[in-house]
Amino acid sequence: MAGVSWGAEASPIDLARWTGWSAIMWPFLPRSDSVLVEASISVIRPQRVMFWRIALCGAVLGFTVLALLPAERLPPLSVFDWWDKAQHALAFAVLAVLACLGWPRVPAWRWCLALVAYDVLIELAQTATGWRHGSVADALADAVGVVAGLGIAALWGACLQVRREGG
Repeated sequence: MAGVSWGAEASPIDLARWTGWSAIMWPFLPRSDSVLVEASISVIRPQRVMFWRIALCGAVLGFTVLALLPAERLPPLSVFDWWDKAQHALAFAVLAVLACLGWPRVPAWRWCLALVAYDVLIELAQTATGWRHGSVADALADAVGVVAGLGIAALWGACLQVRREGG
């Protein structure tokens, strides 16, 4: 594609244009106040960014399918099971980390809003199915996972920054 640089200086804007994501992701592009921006731009190559983006899309699809499966197909759990809440938090932490790696220039607060909105939509969709029940406790566990994942991404970004600066 003409005008697009694919070296270390390739921007997420160029990648968004190349992949067609700019129309979908316009609220998330471009910002320089993201945790991972300074650390990742010179470390994460465009091919890796594309990998993380595809991984995020696959994870969202997989988690959505699992969230909407009939309850009979899932292992039985009590009304409030800590392991269930831990699984919710872990799933959303994974989504947050993948999002930050795939779009390093997007500010963390935008990913927080997007993932919490996805969380609420999943809980509403579960209620609408008739065979699943949305839960405020699940939504809160998901939100905790988002915050934890963003924290992990921030620490990862800080480690990359230190590594890049040779410290």
